[in-house]
Amino acid sequence: MSEELKACPFCGSKAEIVTNASGDNFVRCTNRQCAAKTRMYHENEVGARLAWNKRAEPTCDREALFALEADIEESLSRAETDERNCVVVTSEAFADIASRIRKAVTDDADR
Repeated sequence: MSEELKACPFCGSKAEIVTNASGDNFVRCTNRQCAAKTRMYHENEVGARLAWNKRAEPTCDREALFALEADIEESLSRAETDERNCVVVTSEAFADIASRIRKAVTDDADR
């Protein structure tokens, strides 16, 4: 039994195997708004499936980034604005955001 295709790593939609007119196989996302597909054409469906299902290990702390996003959105909802209706953000707030991003995407937070 062949391995099922994983969902699209970018949008989460289902994937499909396509065989082109030359008989080559590739996998693409079924969401037409998403351009994800395997980079190479494969001789058979097995090769295309293996290429699609291979995933890189996460290189960042996604939960930390999602938490930061939520904190920023919450802060913006109660932020002060200037006379041009631009949000006023302190340099300390920017430094905190930069530090949290650095910690989420690197092993070395002191870089």
